[in-house]
Amino acid sequence: MADKNNKPSTLFAISILAMAASLAYFTFEFSQFVRQVPDILENVRITSEKIEPVLDEVAQIRDLIPAILVEVSATREAIPPILGEVKNIRESIPPILTEVSKTREQIPAILDEVAAVREQLPATLATADKASDAVVSVSTEMKAYQPIATDALVQMEGVRKEVPVILDRVDAMIGQARVAARDASSGMITGFLGGVITAPFRLVGNFGSSVMGLSKSEVDDYTDEDIALVEEHGKDLITSGILDESRKWKNFDRDQNFEVSLVKIYVQNNRECRDLRIQAWKQTNQVLDTEVKICLNEKGEWDYE
Repeated sequence: MADKNNKPSTLFAISILAMAASLAYFTFEFSQFVRQVPDILENVRITSEKIEPVLDEVAQIRDLIPAILVEVSATREAIPPILGEVKNIRESIPPILTEVSKTREQIPAILDEVAAVREQLPATLATADKASDAVVSVSTEMKAYQPIATDALVQMEGVRKEVPVILDRVDAMIGQARVAARDASSGMITGFLGGVITAPFRLVGNFGSSVMGLSKSEVDDYTDEDIALVEEHGKDLITSGILDESRKWKNFDRDQNFEVSLVKIYVQNNRECRDLRIQAWKQTNQVLDTEVKICLNEKGEWDYE
């Protein structure tokens, strides 16, 4: 009977011990947790500091979203024209492929032509060799004719000396004919007659630089050859009598361009007159633009004023 009465007391004591052990373990674990609280709080603080920049970044991203949406909208609007261009390109590809195919078909014929030319090369080279031999033969014959040519040149020199005298006589005759024709028609000579009956020039000094209106210092800007060409082409235009006809040339050494034009044909004071326009350019800049009047004088000669 006594043992049965002691069992509840024993169980109660064991329960109290178990509870005490549980409290002790809980106290130990809680003390461990309390020790970790500063570290946890520090981690929370660090995390909070990192969250603020992230929030700022998020705010900036939000600000950029409308602009991005606008760009996306513009890109979407540009897609249909791009697709249209792609469609056009696709449609143009078949004709291009057709042209390429035709070109490929022509290549064999071209290669055949090249082969034929290659086959003809030996004959062509042989002909060239024969021509070279002929040139050597002609050169030999020319050397044989050199003494004869020397005698002919001597005779030509004599003829040249007689030519000015003959030309003077012809000029005088033409001048007299012009005066007579002008008097017979009250001084009216048409441009056609002036082109058929060519009167001589009476040149005074340096005709080219004079008609160009150049001073002595300006003459150095032009070569003697160009001034001579002004004179030569001016005479050609006057004697041809073709209105609006011009002569052009270029001095590559000085990068100068020249043009002489016949711009007017008329009668003044019973004299046939013609106006020449002389122009010159240095690179792209015009450095000369002058007109000169040339009329028939009383001797039937062209003279400039």
